[in-house]
Amino acid sequence: MKQISLIVFLLLTNNSYASDLSNEFDRCMKSAGTNRNFGTCTEKEMSYQEKMLTKAWSDISKEIKEISLNAYNELLTEQRLWIKYKDSACNYFLAENDGALAFGQEGTYLQYGSCKAGIIAERVKYLQNTLPR
Repeated sequence: MKQISLIVFLLLTNNSYASDLSNEFDRCMKSAGTNRNFGTCTEKEMSYQEKMLTKAWSDISKEIKEISLNAYNELLTEQRLWIKYKDSACNYFLAENDGALAFGQEGTYLQYGSCKAGIIAERVKYLQNTLPR
């Protein structure tokens, strides 16, 4: 089982959003060793990315309101749609198949959290780079 977890971890760290995740997440995952610990790492990273998202949204919304209220309203609509996407993204890792988890514990503890954190991190990066500085 540890070999499978290690293989899954290596695959996850090579995905397109891994570079957007925190260094703390990388350190945590390298020392986790068990699915439960991997789950703790991903939960912490999701929480961290949510905080980063809140800050990025606060920053961009203030700036864009000063430029144009209409532009702000468009961005707000976009953000609301993105939140719906975020809330449903990655849930396939939690799907069941004949009463068992389709992706096993690795899907629950590793893939789901890493996927979700990565999606949030991508949005943070997008919001941070939306307006020219």
